[in-house]
Amino acid sequence: MAFGARGRKRFSSKAVAQHLRQHLGKPFAVLREEATEGVEISIYGFAEVPVEGQVTVATEGVSTYFRENGLAGPDGYAQELLMVIDKIYFGEEMLNFFMAVVGVYLAGGSQLDWTEPVRLSSGIPAGKHQRLLLPMPAGVFEEEFSFVKDGPAETNFVMLVPVYENEVDYLIENGALKLYDQFEEQDVDVSNLGRPALTLPSV
Repeated sequence: MAFGARGRKRFSSKAVAQHLRQHLGKPFAVLREEATEGVEISIYGFAEVPVEGQVTVATEGVSTYFRENGLAGPDGYAQELLMVIDKIYFGEEMLNFFMAVVGVYLAGGSQLDWTEPVRLSSGIPAGKHQRLLLPMPAGVFEEEFSFVKDGPAETNFVMLVPVYENEVDYLIENGALKLYDQFEEQDVDVSNLGRPALTLPSV
């Protein structure tokens, strides 16, 4: 079976749906939209996840879309997207923003890279001048959550974190791991859209 070859096989996102409920609990809402014929994208909302006061929104079906359209890795590797948002910032505008980001990702047809932030045409709703989303490992959840396997194919949950220009400059100069270390050392709450930019060593 060659993943990435159009029309070779139909895929299911059932394993992703089960995985989300197993690790994040019962969603307070599920929105569904057909991305292409026969492939449905769902947006799940989870309250008080991963901790009290936070909302997690996550996709189910994005990985299926990539596999169905020949866009997955040669081993079937594909991604699902999520954001963790402080509930004081969460609302219809933020949900619409996340759905728009998912649409851009699908239209782009290429998987996210840890070292390449997504540049936005406008700012993040309720954010503090961030115009970039950095793909990061979903490290705020338990380790077992980050990946799910469905047969030979592996799906990775990628967390999108709003970041500032100086943080991206630091990533380019020093690498993703160094930036993650700075997030940890400065105790950054990735759900806080109003957080100040990191204070970073000169690059």
